[in-house]
Amino acid sequence: MKAESSNSLIPRAYGGSLRLAAALLITLALHGAAYASRGFLPAVNYGVGKQPLQVAIGDLNGDRRPDLVVVDQQSNDLTLLLGNGDGTFSAGKSLLVGPVPQFVAVADINADGMLDLVVANAVGYENYGTVSVLLNGPTGFHQAATYPSGAYYPRALVVGDFDGDGASDLVVMNQCVDTDCHQPGVVAFLKGDGKGSFQVMGTYAAGQTPHDIVGGDYNGDGKLDLAVVDFGGGVSILLGNGDGSFQSPVVFEAGPVSSKVVSAILIMMAISTLP
Repeated sequence: MKAESSNSLIPRAYGGSLRLAAALLITLALHGAAYASRGFLPAVNYGVGKQPLQVAIGDLNGDRRPDLVVVDQQSNDLTLLLGNGDGTFSAGKSLLVGPVPQFVAVADINADGMLDLVVANAVGYENYGTVSVLLNGPTGFHQAATYPSGAYYPRALVVGDFDGDGASDLVVMNQCVDTDCHQPGVVAFLKGDGKGSFQVMGTYAAGQTPHDIVGGDYNGDGKLDLAVVDFGGGVSILLGNGDGSFQSPVVFEAGPVSSKVVSAILIMMAISTLP
């Protein structure tokens, strides 16, 4: 099983290989920055919506060319940039989603062979977070369907078959359980029906202020697990039971998180400590 999401899954490894991977990641980042100053062509800019926040990649129109989808937080939409196959992209097309979108995942959630879009929206029903699902079809994306996120201020999500029924489910990382964020955040399991509809089935504690989430089989038992990075520091590993529920988090303590690269390194180090 494999969680299908635009944020990369980190495979389980043993011994010090994950620490080595983290070191290689840092080395590649440093060398990449040096190479960028002399090896890349000038940047080409494309118009998107207001306050772009995140970008994901996938073949969204079936032409075997990578396309981009950009989350526009202030204009409450997504911008599609269709790839021409030569590193350039066509003018953007907007897709309306929920209020204050934060994150988009690209995955085929209804198993029709076309990549769909799933969006975490920070605001929704009386500030309760929502998830927008945009199914893809021969004529393009359908109008977004909206579902509760399970708590408040969702910031990210992962897609995968977490209960073993063959249908894609969602796990949404919600930063708070009340409007004032007085209580720690939770992750919510949203069961999928295989056709693109989802229902909240349960929530699970995952750190004080959840910041990022990744799914994968981290202990090699064939069941999807979760790694949740806390903004204040640390990674919570929630081992999956294979039925959509998760065990109590195993916490790997670390310093504050400042970037996605730091999140990835912390997750790899946390997974390496699992028995």
